[in-house]
Amino acid sequence: MADKQLVQEAIADSWREITQFRLMVLYTAWLCDQSSTAGARREIAACKVQAAKLMVDVLHRAIHVHGALGVSNETPLAALWARAPQMGIMDGPTEVHQITVARQDAARVPGLRGRVPAVLAPAADRGPPGPATGMSWTRSRRVPSRSHWGPRCGPTARGEQAW
Repeated sequence: MADKQLVQEAIADSWREITQFRLMVLYTAWLCDQSSTAGARREIAACKVQAAKLMVDVLHRAIHVHGALGVSNETPLAALWARAPQMGIMDGPTEVHQITVARQDAARVPGLRGRVPAVLAPAADRGPPGPATGMSWTRSRRVPSRSHWGPRCGPTARGEQAW
């Protein structure tokens, strides 16, 4: 099978994307070591988005290369494909991470500094949360209200204070 040109293209594309993702994860880990996870927030969110997308893309190619065998019980591809949507919601919906990437990126652009909403500006520029700034404590931390969290999810499950 690997002698076929179309299969070689799928293998090369998958290898390239996996290598890019691996380097992105290594860079993000390096950023976390240099400063903190808060300093690498954009990169962490981008890795979470890319992990789900990469899994779907590579599995899609592998299933197409294997044909009907790819969706049978003879290979692990069908089981992995069934679990692929979980990757997009495992640590929060992919869309939330994409919003984080966009907001963090927009906050770093000097021309957009004055036009970025208050919740996106650095904490030093916004002042303390509360009625004076028009934001509640949960809004400034971008944490949904408690009604959105399940019994084992949310800030308290991670050891943070909820209020």
